[in-house]
Amino acid sequence: MSTRAISFRDLALLISDPSDETPGGIYAYDGSSVEVIDRISTTGIALAPDGRLLRVLRSLDEPGSCGEALTYDDRGVVEYRRLDGVADGHGATWHGTGFVVASTGTNSVVRLDHVARTIVAWSADCAGDAWHVNDLLSHGDTLYATAFGRFDGHRRWVGAMAGAGIVFAIPDGKTVVNGLTAPHNPRRIGDAWLICNSGGRELVAVDGDTQKVEQRLPLRRWPRGLAVARGIAFVGESSHRIDNADPLARATVAVVDLAAWRVVDRIEVPGREIYDLALAPRALVDGLASGFRTNPTRTRMTTQLQMFEDVGVQPTRLWAVAEPLPPQDQRARIDVQLPARLPENATVEIEATIENLGGCILVSSPPNPVFVTYRWYRADTPAHIVEDPLMTSLPRALPPRDHVRCAVRIRTHSAGRYRLRLTLAQQAVGWFDDHHADAVAEAEVDVVAA
Repeated sequence: MSTRAISFRDLALLISDPSDETPGGIYAYDGSSVEVIDRISTTGIALAPDGRLLRVLRSLDEPGSCGEALTYDDRGVVEYRRLDGVADGHGATWHGTGFVVASTGTNSVVRLDHVARTIVAWSADCAGDAWHVNDLLSHGDTLYATAFGRFDGHRRWVGAMAGAGIVFAIPDGKTVVNGLTAPHNPRRIGDAWLICNSGGRELVAVDGDTQKVEQRLPLRRWPRGLAVARGIAFVGESSHRIDNADPLARATVAVVDLAAWRVVDRIEVPGREIYDLALAPRALVDGLASGFRTNPTRTRMTTQLQMFEDVGVQPTRLWAVAEPLPPQDQRARIDVQLPARLPENATVEIEATIENLGGCILVSSPPNPVFVTYRWYRADTPAHIVEDPLMTSLPRALPPRDHVRCAVRIRTHSAGRYRLRLTLAQQAVGWFDDHHADAVAEAEVDVVAA
């Protein structure tokens, strides 16, 4: 495997998907498979020296919109940031004492301070998305950015990107690499630049002194997203950017051996688009997966609520506790094939499927457990036989609209013709069929001598 030069025991490759056409999100590659962490469309991802991770959420450049970002540690979300003044946020990096984010829709780069403000660190003197400033790199004491070109009007780069792309320094704006086409993800490898030359569908290595392209590596699709470690480069390849692309085609990550300057493997991801890649500690993957679920009480509550929402039920109560059920929630469907003959004075088991049609969770636990039970009637009388029926516990807690199989225990009478009626009952509360005539399964049964 081409990635064996990198130990995935402690690292994971994080992959951001910014798509708004198909579900975006964050994925994690562990050296053998790709896991979907969540489905929140994401552009830039960046690591801080203290181990935190910043994630820029996808936001379009439209009226009333602003940027958003989440910061994580290994326990989950540390901070939510509303990025006022950021339009169509793209790449991010750590520079100096804080995170910086590219605000593509305003041709600017903003710094995030410690009191939830955004401070413009650099801005081009033109309106809208003129340069298409997209990705950032902090190298030494200097901050660098990529742009589609020094255009003087909103999106005038459309149809005019070829050879106009640049890498430039901030804040002086000095060009350090030019002649590119829709560049992204500038990286420094020794004295050279490694850049996704997206419009050319290639990875390029550029001499840092002469600015000449020394190597070109043709790639599939639209290359964007670049992570480098131990002579291996991971390059994102988005399928949706290619003319006449297969609508079912998935994005891939090309694994490049930099010494041999060739693709040695590809990793398919669940989405069609990739924005950013980052090698991060495995503990951060756990933090991303935890997300906002950092408070156990609220996690339990939201999990319970989601269970009700999944089946379209407004809960009468939230938790699975056996308190008295209101009549409207004493509803169930019983699917069973009752036998036509049973032996007398015997205990038998009959397989039945119980479906909860109410708005509460049914549980067979104190103080008011719910059981599956039955009533016997003489065939010639409407009154049931007074007895102490057996009570069968539900195999597990039964949420609304869920169903479960269980073996219902029944004790028979002496020989004769009877009507058997299965239903549910809640201890010290009542029988479900007293309130809902359809909460039963019944049949005529001949009880015969053994």
